[in-house]
Parts: sequence; C-alpha cells; structure tokens
Amino acid sequence: MGVRESRRMERKARIILLEDNQTVRRSLTLILEHKGYEVLAYENPLVCPLHYVHECPCSAQECCADFILTDIDMPNFSGIEFIARLINTRCKIKNIGIMSGAWSSLNRKRAEDMGCKVFEKPFKTFALTEWINDCMQCVDNNHKLSDWFQPKRA
Repeated sequence: MGVRESRRMERKARIILLEDNQTVRRSLTLILEHKGYEVLAYENPLVCPLHYVHECPCSAQECCADFILTDIDMPNFSGIEFIARLINTRCKIKNIGIMSGAWSSLNRKRAEDMGCKVFEKPFKTFALTEWINDCMQCVDNNHKLSDWFQPKRA
C-alpha cells in the first residue's frame, strides 16, 4: 500500500455534492461512495445547510467536509453564487470543484479566480477521483470532520 492510500485510509474524505439533475447526482454519489468517500448530496444549494450559515460553524480542529463539488447551473441559485457565499462566511473547505456542460468564458474565469477546480461535463470519473486523491495528500488528517449539519437523532 502506497503513501497516498495509507493517508486516505486514516479517514474517509467527505464530499458535499450539489447537482440538480437526479441521474447525475445519483451516479456521482454511487461512484464516489464506491471509491470509499462519504458523500452528502443535495439537489440545489437552497436545501444544503451550508447555504444558511452566516459564519463558518467549524472549529479550528474540525471541518464539515473536505470537498465541495457543485454544478454551475441550478434552479434558484448558481454554483458560483453558492461558492461565493461560502467564501464570504470564511468557509474552511478549500477543495472546491465546479461542473458545467456549457462554460461561458466569464463563469470559467470567475470559478478559477475563486480557486475552484473546473470540470467540463461530461468528464471522466478518473479526472474527478484523481483530483480528490491529489487534494487528500494535502488534507490535515489530524482535523476531524464535524457532523454539525447531520440530522440529530433523538
């Protein structure tokens, strides 16, 4: 087992996925879970709990997720607007990917200027998992993943 695999096995990467197309959302969720990642999938930003925070709720030792992967075009709120909102809350999630099948030059530049990885739909699953694996090498595995937005069980 290589260094990359042993670091990844210390804890699962948690990915927040925002995709309005149910087929794409379900397919990406299954693929990523099969690769060993924990996926929290939402149909649009308005149903994701991160949309409603005004300040990053994560502590210095915890982060709610390692990755955000969002579609750019969704009803009511675009992926770029969602990411810009998170940046304004000082969100600690540093690995952000934005997907689109119809990038305008303005949206691509906005996404790249925000530090996002850009994915052109359709993309090969390998490109996505390679990006995740490369980013996981830089993730501080001493930090715990917070469950602040998970439903509380009574």
